[in-house]
Amino acid sequence: MAARGEPAATPLRTTAEGHNLRRRGHRRDEAERQCGTKSSDLPLDQLVAFLLERSEELQTRLGTLENTVAEHPEQWRAEIEALRVDLTQAMGAELERARETHIRVRLAGIASLCIGSSLLSIASL
Repeated sequence: MAARGEPAATPLRTTAEGHNLRRRGHRRDEAERQCGTKSSDLPLDQLVAFLLERSEELQTRLGTLENTVAEHPEQWRAEIEALRVDLTQAMGAELERARETHIRVRLAGIASLCIGSSLLSIASL
């Protein structure tokens, strides 16, 4: 138990650190499998060759990932533009339909007003 004012003791390995340790062990096992011997028994040139190969592979994967990430904003812009065009067309069609309906209602109101006025004129005679 920690005394007052002292930080509590932390465990030696967190999950992330344990994961990293397992990954490092996996890489060592991979090198041993490819070369057929334990990594401590391998000559330096084989270890360097393996590490260079691994570095090249990771750089290729990183480059592919960078290209993919760089393409996404442009793809999103294109999709947003296509959606904007579709939405503009849909809203334009809806507004046109609403105008048509509004004009018909107003014309019906004017016709009713004219009929009502003529009936009122006839009734007052």
